[in-house]
Amino acid sequence: MTLTFFEDFANYVVASNLLEEELDNINSVSTNKAPGIDGIVIIVNNRLVTEESDLAKFGPTEPIKIKIGFVQSTIQNSFDGQKFYSNSKPQRLIQEFL
Repeated sequence: MTLTFFEDFANYVVASNLLEEELDNINSVSTNKAPGIDGIVIIVNNRLVTEESDLAKFGPTEPIKIKIGFVQSTIQNSFDGQKFYSNSKPQRLIQEFL
C-alpha cells in the first residue's frame, strides 16, 4: 500500500465521520503534501468548508457550529507517542493554523 493511498483513506474516514456522511471529493480535505499534516477538515453547520468563499453561504445572524479535524497518518508498524507531544511538528502546525 502506498503512503498516498493510505493518507487519502485516512482523510476519507475522518472527514466522513465528522460530516456524518460520505465525503464526495477526497482532494477537498488533502493538504497536498504539507509537512506533518495530511488533511484538514473544516465543517460549519454540517457543511464542508473548502475555501473562504464557502463561508458567505451562512447568514450573518445564523448560529454556527464548527468542527475541525486534523489528519496525520503513517504506515509504520508501531505508534510513537513522542511525535504528538506539544513540541512536535504536527502539534505546532495545528497551533499555527488555529
